[in-house]
Parts: sequence; structure tokens; C-alpha cells
Amino acid sequence: MKALTVSQPWASLIVSGEKFVENRTRVTHYRGTILIHAGKGRQYLDREALKGYTTGAIIGRADLIDCIRLTDLQQRPRGERLLMDRDRPTVGEILNHRYTDGPVLWILANARKLATPIPCNGNLGLWNYEPDETATCEICGEQFLRCDCVDCPNCGASGVDLGPTGSCEECEGRV
Repeated sequence: MKALTVSQPWASLIVSGEKFVENRTRVTHYRGTILIHAGKGRQYLDREALKGYTTGAIIGRADLIDCIRLTDLQQRPRGERLLMDRDRPTVGEILNHRYTDGPVLWILANARKLATPIPCNGNLGLWNYEPDETATCEICGEQFLRCDCVDCPNCGASGVDLGPTGSCEECEGRV
């Protein structure tokens, strides 16, 4: 699965849904779900402030729905919607978003935080995350170490951690 390393506090803002624009220097043609990896870098926060954030781990996921240069977006009508989808932000909403900076905008949607962060090393650009051990989510069918979309049939826990054995950590029942 594709992953993107993002510095804190931006990674946490993305998975919370507050930040739906990721500013990059390069265009990507990839579209689809990406894992959000919180990097260990201290470019934006000092050591003390960084202690309040998870770092060095995958903390969530989001759908990368579009990628556009800021200069190109500024030429489009402000009321136009990306991908002609009424559920997508308008050009004006993207341009007015407090985190829009450019030069290239990666537009994200459907961001969600993982129930349990997955410690791992990050990388530059889009990279492939391949877990050592996997479980299969019975709801979405994804193979993943942890799945935040499962409701445990034994206890009803939402967003349970399947772990590599496929067991719900809330009730230890088999999912």
C-alpha cells in the first residue's frame, strides 16, 4: 500500500480531516488510498512540542483524489468543483484553505485516524508500506496489520485493532 511521510503537526491535522491539502514540490499521477506516516523530523516543532505527537509511525489514511499545481488552480473558476463531483471541494475552497501553500497541491479526502499507530520508518515521496504480518479485514477486505473500520462481532467495539492474529484486542475474540 502507498504511504506518505508527513511532518508533525501536519500529519495529525491530515488524519483529523482538518487539513485536506498537502503541499509538495512534485506532481504525482497516483490516485487512491495512502497511509499517512508521521515523520520524526523537527522542521516545524521543537523537541519539546514534538513530544505531544506520535512520530515514526503510520497514524492514519486518506484518499489522494487530485494533484494540481497552485498556479494552474488559480486560473480555474473559483466555483468549479474538482473531478466534477459535488462532494469535492471547489477551487475557491481549496485556494482559501488555511493550509494551501503550494507549489503543488495534493488534494485529500476521507481522512481517518488509525485506532493504533503502526511504528515504522518513513521515506521520501510516495513509498510502499509492506507489513511483515497481515490480517484481513472482513468488512473492507484490506490486508493490514491494523484496521480501523471493523466492528467486532463479539463485543461491538468499533475501530478495533486486529493485530497480526486477526483477534479483537477489546475482547480477544476472533473477528
